[in-house]
Amino acid sequence: VKSIMKALLNSMLHPLYNMIVSWLSHGELYDDYNEFLISAYPNVKPEKLWQDKYSLNKSMLPIFVSESLANKMLLVGKSLNFISQVCHERWNADEVHSRDEIFQSLKENLISA
Repeated sequence: VKSIMKALLNSMLHPLYNMIVSWLSHGELYDDYNEFLISAYPNVKPEKLWQDKYSLNKSMLPIFVSESLANKMLLVGKSLNFISQVCHERWNADEVHSRDEIFQSLKENLISA
């Protein structure tokens, strides 16, 4: 039963996990159905990107993500997005690989908890 529940939980959290990884590692948001805890406003002008492009969607906060943590996640993703969009900088593959290892560790620890 435990392994079935773990597999079920893993498959249910997979889309959320992918959105979190993309947001926290690249500042990219892929949320076609507005199900993520961060909302994007696509028609914002570049000069208003930092202030108006992204906001916290409190109605979509999972029970295991505090509002404080969600605000930190918003800031991290906004920062990476700003660096990418305005400064035209991207992270190199070694840095992304390291972050992927960290996220994999987090995923394993969250699932086993």
